[in-house]
Amino acid sequence: MPGREEYINIFLIEALEAYEKISSYLVSLENSPKDDKLLAEIFRNLHNLKASSSASGFSDISGLAHKLESIFSALQKQEIELNSPTMDIIYRGFDFLSILLNNIKDSVKEKQVDGALFDELDDILKNRMISEPWRSPGEKESVHLKIPLSDLISIEVRRLDALLNNIGELIINRDRIMALANKLEHQELQDLGFSLYKISNEIRQNIMDARLVNLGILFNKFPRIVRDMAAKENKQVNLDMTGLDIRIDRNILQIISDSMLHLIRNTISHGIETEIERKKKNKPLSGNLTITATSKKGLVNIKVADDGNGIDTDKIREQGIAAGIIPPEKSRSMREFEILPLIFEPGFSLSTITTEHSGRGMGLNIVKEAIDSIGGTIKVISKKNKGTIFDITLPTSITVVPALLFKVREEFYAIPLFHILKVQSVSGGKKIHMWDDQLFFVHRGETIPLVILNRFLYGESDLPDNSGLELNSLNIILVEHNNRKIGVVPDLLLIRQNIVIKPLKKPMRNHKLFGGVTILGTGSICYLFDIPSMLRAFKEIYSMQKIK
Repeated sequence: MPGREEYINIFLIEALEAYEKISSYLVSLENSPKDDKLLAEIFRNLHNLKASSSASGFSDISGLAHKLESIFSALQKQEIELNSPTMDIIYRGFDFLSILLNNIKDSVKEKQVDGALFDELDDILKNRMISEPWRSPGEKESVHLKIPLSDLISIEVRRLDALLNNIGELIINRDRIMALANKLEHQELQDLGFSLYKISNEIRQNIMDARLVNLGILFNKFPRIVRDMAAKENKQVNLDMTGLDIRIDRNILQIISDSMLHLIRNTISHGIETEIERKKKNKPLSGNLTITATSKKGLVNIKVADDGNGIDTDKIREQGIAAGIIPPEKSRSMREFEILPLIFEPGFSLSTITTEHSGRGMGLNIVKEAIDSIGGTIKVISKKNKGTIFDITLPTSITVVPALLFKVREEFYAIPLFHILKVQSVSGGKKIHMWDDQLFFVHRGETIPLVILNRFLYGESDLPDNSGLELNSLNIILVEHNNRKIGVVPDLLLIRQNIVIKPLKKPMRNHKLFGGVTILGTGSICYLFDIPSMLRAFKEIYSMQKIK
């Protein structure tokens, strides 16, 4: 199981690092046997090793570490004296510890600790005279056993970030070389470009794989959180989790950690009922919280589901009107799937009481903003008295994304593919309709706002603003985010391409409409639209037009 393998690797990195530190401290300790700092450091490392090996299921290692830890505890308390025979036994204990660690590294079955070694260690604790140090069966007199060197290393995330940034620059320049080779029709240069393409992709993939971690690293913290939160709310909650071995970029996992915590707290605080309420509804006294993760086509899907109250859409409608989020006349025609996303609006809260975890109108908006920031989406599905599902979709990486490229005037732009539902061509005979000075088109019976990018970006367009607009040919990119759809119309569609996203720099750094930039093979700059920001900007502009 990939999850188990990763946990073992993490344990080995930490265990071998602790072993190497202790080995260094032991040499120093022989020269300064009463150095309190050295004794404390050895004790601390042994204590950590005991705990981590026990949690990882390596009982022999934890047992041996516990014995050695007890000896150094006694040394700190000056209950025993550190002499040469005692040091010999301690060294042999650590030698055997190295054998156990290397057996794990080499996938060898864990070797049982001989009882004679434990007896010798116990003799030290009993402050008995040690005659002949214990040796494992068949062991010959030697200066030292095998020196353990780990083939696993820990790397700071910032170093991986720097490497990924460097490979991004390499890919951008690779694409420029390939474009130049094709333009010049230079076969040797084309072959070189193709070779560079394969090598750079392999390097990028290897670096990205090194950044991937199991969701279990985060999810394994949830049982304690659920237990404590349920106890504070006087509720019983059963937690079930699947997909802990799904892998995702560490930076993405770090960004969504607070969001997942918000959702769990929200579910326990608002979703799952008290025992009395559940009994009245003929439900089991214990509520159920299920967190499932799956992976498909470069995306990770996480569902947080409960069998609690569900969300009352009538209350959302009322609160939305009271907060000025939706006008009363529009609310009457809004369907359930349009009402539910209002819970993600800033300042929105159904809680009438402010507590440590709810009632401030901040939680779900913070969740949405965090997920938006990494190009993810969050949807909510709910049935009253049946339960609620928060459905989250995340990219596995936020550095390289597949996108659709297009032009507006002479500028290049792109939209991430995971926001695109469909590209639809509207041609002769079909009409674009206008209502309240806004263009709309109909897709599968749904009326969707239309954004002419030439007008949206530059304030003008070649398209006339009249109802029943006849169009010879119009390509509409249908995009969706959090149950909201708009049709985006560029001047010219280009190609689908994997792009390396670079952060915006001054003076564009604070431009909220774009989420990043890339350099195309031709050397042209291509701006990546931030779809959540585009939807917000479109909403603001449309509202201002209505006021005018």
